[in-house]
Amino acid sequence: IKGGQAFDSEASDKISLYQSNLKITEINKSWASLRRIEIPQGKWSDVETLYLGNNHFTEFPEQVATLPNLKEVYLEHNLITTLSARVIDSMRSLKKVMLHNNRLTTIDENISTLHHVEELSLANNCLTTLPAAISDLKGHLRILNLIGNPLQENGEMDTSGHYKTLGWRQLKEIFGQKVLYHFPLEARRIQTPKHYI
Repeated sequence: IKGGQAFDSEASDKISLYQSNLKITEINKSWASLRRIEIPQGKWSDVETLYLGNNHFTEFPEQVATLPNLKEVYLEHNLITTLSARVIDSMRSLKKVMLHNNRLTTIDENISTLHHVEELSLANNCLTTLPAAISDLKGHLRILNLIGNPLQENGEMDTSGHYKTLGWRQLKEIFGQKVLYHFPLEARRIQTPKHYI
């Protein structure tokens, strides 16, 4: 019996040690009827990908900023209406942000601070223009998905003749094939003055 107890104790110690060395790199909380998310302190420090699609979020969860290794966030099919400067600050380490099929109408010009983002999906939202500051992402952004938004042809200009916001004409000129959108056929021949520079 003692030998058996010793064996069981040793096996239990090995299992505990194995479990303590496990790294959780993905968390899937999709289809969970969530309106907010609680992040367990110290338990998700290795998480790189967070799935939060098909829930009831009305704001981008700023708590993601507490995850030091997070690179990808999937928040498609939620109820998010805006990306404020404060919210964008919580997204700065992300490489992939999936926000398609929400209700986005406005994005703060602070979007220019997302220096690591490589793929940004804003498809099927309610965006009519984007802030001109998004042009700062041109060097590292590989995909900007805007399909299904009611984008205006041109953005708004300030009094000095520079664009404050961008329509599909300017976005095509800046991002070229990196931007996904159902451009009108004539857009292939459009040459837009570079007022956004």
